[in-house]
Amino acid sequence: MGIKTLLLASALAPLAWAQNLCGQYDYWSAGNGYYVNNNAWGASSGSGSQCTYIDTKQSVGTSWHTDWNWSGGQNNVKSYPHSGRDLSSKKLVSQIGSMPTKAEWGYTGSNIRANVAYDLFTANNPNHATSSGDYELMVW
Repeated sequence: MGIKTLLLASALAPLAWAQNLCGQYDYWSAGNGYYVNNNAWGASSGSGSQCTYIDTKQSVGTSWHTDWNWSGGQNNVKSYPHSGRDLSSKKLVSQIGSMPTKAEWGYTGSNIRANVAYDLFTANNPNHATSSGDYELMVW
């Protein structure tokens, strides 16, 4: 069993919040542009389960954690629980002066095969679908 924790937050005091996402693609929106997705897209490559828990909702982010218990398919990805932000207005990269981000993560357990990545999708057309893009920048 392992725990992945990612925090997107500010120094502002968090609002108490609790939400459980245990379905394969369960999704939660904070209503302020931030969202969290359980996204167990590769669950069929092994056996087990996963739940993502929304711990706090803040005006500029969320904190959440994921508990999982996977076995089998040792070389196959089981899931990609993630949080993100939908921008109210899309911009060209050249129009973005900064993109402040804070992320904290940690694992507990042993014999864990996992990673944490910061993923940014961009496209030539600022009106592209938000679920993909022409270019991907992933920082591991």
